[in-house]
Amino acid sequence: QNEMLDTIYTLVMTPQGQLLSGQYSGVYAHHNSQPVSLYDNLDLATYPPTTALAISTSGDYMIGGVEGGVLYSTDSGQTWKGAQFQLPPSLISCIRLSPQFEQDRAIIVGTLDDGIYRSTDGGESWEPSNIGLFDRQVLCMAVTSDRLLMVGTETGLYQSANVGRLWHAIETPYA
Repeated sequence: QNEMLDTIYTLVMTPQGQLLSGQYSGVYAHHNSQPVSLYDNLDLATYPPTTALAISTSGDYMIGGVEGGVLYSTDSGQTWKGAQFQLPPSLISCIRLSPQFEQDRAIIVGTLDDGIYRSTDGGESWEPSNIGLFDRQVLCMAVTSDRLLMVGTETGLYQSANVGRLWHAIETPYA
């Protein structure tokens, strides 16, 4: 039997309790253990690998990290728009929405080569946001309810108290 492997990079749960997976072959919603592609309306021969996902608390807004940019949906994955970051394309490692996303439309994206990108308009436009971030290989990210953002890099931990505008290194063991 010739089965093709489809790497799963990330998993998120919708507010309604449905599992979404970002995979080598795109984004899937899992209905009764059956994956359904959310990229079907993109009209592409192959779907882009999606290495990071985030979803709003309402479930209407979804964003997926693809090589060199993002794809985002404002209608629960029915239709998608794209935004590219600067060249050469970087791999997206993590995405977080602001805790007040429904009001401020702020999104933070971590990349493996270019550090942090930030959007304040729901993903339509992006700008690098690396002031104080000395290691641009962002591996993971967390955000608190009071908008404190933390990113982990190969060389340490950084925090931002203003949704990614300015970063400060945090002392960690062995750093």
